[in-house]
Amino acid sequence: MTADWQSRGLWTALRKGSSKHGRSGTKVVFDGEARCVGTFEGMYWTASGRLMFWHCSSKVMEVDFDRDLITDFGYSGYTHTTTRYINGWLWNLQRARILGVPSLDGSLRPFDWTWSYRYNGNEKFSGKGYHEDMHDRFRRGAPWVVWIGEMPWFHGARWDFALNVQYGSMRREILFDQGWRWWTADWDDKHQWVKRFVDADAERRWNAREKRHARANTERWAKGNYTMEELSALQEARVEAGAS
Repeated sequence: MTADWQSRGLWTALRKGSSKHGRSGTKVVFDGEARCVGTFEGMYWTASGRLMFWHCSSKVMEVDFDRDLITDFGYSGYTHTTTRYINGWLWNLQRARILGVPSLDGSLRPFDWTWSYRYNGNEKFSGKGYHEDMHDRFRRGAPWVVWIGEMPWFHGARWDFALNVQYGSMRREILFDQGWRWWTADWDDKHQWVKRFVDADAERRWNAREKRHARANTERWAKGNYTMEELSALQEARVEAGAS
């Protein structure tokens, strides 16, 4: 299926209710109303109801215009072809300039929050399992992810850029740290995304390691085995610790 067919198929479905691509099981179905509105700024669309996308006879994407929700049912990353179809349909919807649907804002990546780890297990971070757990916990507390049953939907009107930056920064801090096995992140009582130990045993192991490092540093200091670079680094660390 070409990008031209995706565009034509989308507009055909919005006008006539459905569009089918041969016998491939790929189709677009629109259950609602849509019309084109002319303004001084150009042509826009208004829509209500649901727009559904099938590939190989499986529903792989849906937009709920009334509630400003969109999902890929976890199929992004399932296969290269499926992902290409989903991204192509999303791109065409973002170009359509449909009023009142923030989820279709071209600056957002809604399927970063709806795809499934069933199909996306190739994270480049060390500690892939921890990454998966943290991402799922964050999704279940993020205001822009709406859970309908066990299926996550993206709600663009609730998008919080600052919270997303905080999540990404903390995730990288933990997963690129040598001690990532002891740390994870979770929501606290104030609905803030914070760093914490994985469990009590992880906290015990971390504190024991820190004590061993402190004792080794003290012994090296007493023996005078530090280089000038190491002494400078230790002094800077003590200054920072004192300032905090």
